[in-house]
Amino acid sequence: MKRPIIVIPGSSGEKEDRTPIYFVHKKYIEALVKAGAEPLFICGTAGPSYEYIEKNMDGLLIVGGDDIDPKKYEADKKEYTKNLDVERDNLDFKLIEIALKKKVPVLGICRGLQAINIHFGGTLYQDIESEFPNTQKEIEHDNHNIHSRDWVAHKITIKEDSRLREILGVEETGVNGLHHQAIKKLGTGLRAVAHAPDGIVEAIEHVDHPEIIGVQCHPEELREPSPWNKLFNSFINSAIKN
Repeated sequence: MKRPIIVIPGSSGEKEDRTPIYFVHKKYIEALVKAGAEPLFICGTAGPSYEYIEKNMDGLLIVGGDDIDPKKYEADKKEYTKNLDVERDNLDFKLIEIALKKKVPVLGICRGLQAINIHFGGTLYQDIESEFPNTQKEIEHDNHNIHSRDWVAHKITIKEDSRLREILGVEETGVNGLHHQAIKKLGTGLRAVAHAPDGIVEAIEHVDHPEIIGVQCHPEELREPSPWNKLFNSFINSAIKN
C-alpha cells in the first residue's frame, strides 16, 4: 500500500552561532512515520514549488512554532507576542489554501490550531495570563520551561458529537501545556469541540470539512498509553482514503 505523503512545514531560525536554519521537531516526523506516512518537509520558499506540493499532497500537518504575527488577524502586536516567524506564517496559510483546494485532511497542532482558526477569520488571545478573563493559575497552559514536554498539565472535556470524540473514544483526557496564546474568536465555519476547565478552547473542527481538526496540545509528545496516538492513526487513514 502506498504511504500517503503528508506535508509538514518547517520553521526558520538560527543556531547558537547564528547560522540560519530551517527546522522541525523530530517528534512530528516520528509520529507520522509510525502511523504509516511519508513526511514531506517544506522549508519556507526554498523547497518544492507549490505546484509540486499540490500534486503530491495527501494530507497537511501544521505543527507548533513561534507566535503568529497579529497582523494576520488584524490586531496590534502586544509586548508579550514575541519571536515572530513571518516566513512560516505565509507558508502555513498558503499550504492551508492548497489543502482546502485538494480537499485533503488537515491536522493542526498548537500553533497549527491557531493558524487554522486565523485562516478562517478567527483571532487569538496574545497571552492567556494577560488577556483571558477566566485565567486560573492552577491550570498550567504554558509550562514548557517548568516540566518536561510530556508532562500532563490538565484535563480537557471533549464534546460528544465531535469527530475528535469519535477518534479518541473518551470524554475526558489529559493534555500537556506548551502554549501561552489561545483562540479568542472562532473562525467562520469552525466549532470548538474541547475545552480546558477554565474555558480555553483546546480543539476545533470545521463544520463542513470534518477532516480539518486542530488541537492545542502536543499529542506527539505524550507517552503511551494515551488515546492521543489514535489521532495520528486516524489522520493517516483519512489521507490514505483521500
